[in-house]
Order: sequence, then C-alpha cells, then structure tokens
Amino acid sequence: MRYSDEAITQIIQIISSVSDLTIFPYSRQTTEDDSFIVVNTLSLSNGVLQKSVINVNIHTKDIQGYINNAFLNAEKRKVIEAFEEHKPTNEDYLDFHFQAEGGTFQEPEINEHYVNLRFEYYLLN
Repeated sequence: MRYSDEAITQIIQIISSVSDLTIFPYSRQTTEDDSFIVVNTLSLSNGVLQKSVINVNIHTKDIQGYINNAFLNAEKRKVIEAFEEHKPTNEDYLDFHFQAEGGTFQEPEINEHYVNLRFEYYLLN
C-alpha cells in the first residue's frame, strides 16, 4: 500500500532532477528566494480505490508588476517533461499521469504569481 506522502516525495525527487528552485513539501514556507515550488496533495477516498491529486505550484516574483511568463513556461515545461520521463510505475499506483494546468494565479499583495500543475493517480487501499 502506498501513501500520499510517498507520492509527494517521488514528485519532489523528479522535480529536483531538473529544477534548481527550492521545493517545499505540503505548504509554503517563509523564504527570501524570488522563485520556489510548493508540492501538496488532495486525497479523496472511495472505499478501496483512493484518488489523489498532487498540486505543484511554481511561484515567482512579478517583474515590474507583470507576470514572468517566460520563466513560468520554462519551469513548467521542465517539470512536465521530467515527470513524463520518470513517472512512478510502481504497481500500487494506478494511472499516475499529468492531469492539467490549473492556470496562473496572481498574488498582488505580495508581488508574486504562480502556476498550478496537477498530477493525478489512484491508490489501492
């Protein structure tokens, strides 16, 4: 049986192989870094089959009040390509795949924005 924290650890290892950004598991931490990544999960249990979604949020500072799309696009492309190349294949994970891009979200009060990527998988309980 696998747990969500193991899947988060695997995603962090995959991202670490292609990104130099600081990666925080579960929640955002205080940092002086201009850019960083937060990885967390949402699990929905339905008896024996558990669906989980891992959120990967790539944060960066605004540049003169504007979204840094070039940076975000490069980082998200690296993350998705690394996932496709190294995605977990353990038999306990069923259908581990890149689900969607949740969009780009601005946080004007802190002069930042982030892009949300979602990876979905199923576990057998």
